[in-house]
Amino acid sequence: MTFSGEEIATPKERGEWAEARFLAKAAEQGFRVSKPWGDSARYDFALEREGRFLRIQVKSTTSRLRNGYRCLLQPPQGAANPKKLYSAEQVDFFAAYVIPEDVWYIIPAEVGVKMRGRAWLFPDSPGHKYEKYKEAWPLLRAAVSGDAGGVVEEGLDMCGEVERVGVGFEQDVVRGRLAECFARMRRK
Repeated sequence: MTFSGEEIATPKERGEWAEARFLAKAAEQGFRVSKPWGDSARYDFALEREGRFLRIQVKSTTSRLRNGYRCLLQPPQGAANPKKLYSAEQVDFFAAYVIPEDVWYIIPAEVGVKMRGRAWLFPDSPGHKYEKYKEAWPLLRAAVSGDAGGVVEEGLDMCGEVERVGVGFEQDVVRGRLAECFARMRRK
């Protein structure tokens, strides 16, 4: 029997499992994957390829309604996060995993934030308006290379560049370069 993730009881544990699935899938796609330390970043992972980075927020769903799935593209709600939504200045892409279908949607932040915290995904409905984001891993490759090439809406070149660092590097230097990189990403 294959474990699908649907059996996981709590949303937090299911989210952690989906993040592990994303990490493996992104690595298979040729990305270096970094996880920010702690839970205070608005993104779950930074994808790197050739010194360029993207901020990814991973979401998952098992919530079926008729022939589609509802996926919440918002931070966990509660006292610490009262009704706050993500913005395109905080994340570059949403990676939404439809667990029962084992399907990923790679949604640009500009598209995801317009969904006002809820995405309706229809993996078995050809022609649905978000079908172009289904398994759209090439979209991430194009964005991280700085060559969106008209694949998605204007303004997707949000990637920063950092210099390559050799063995024996200074952690403070790397930390500073990454901070500069992410500052440039926010300004774009």
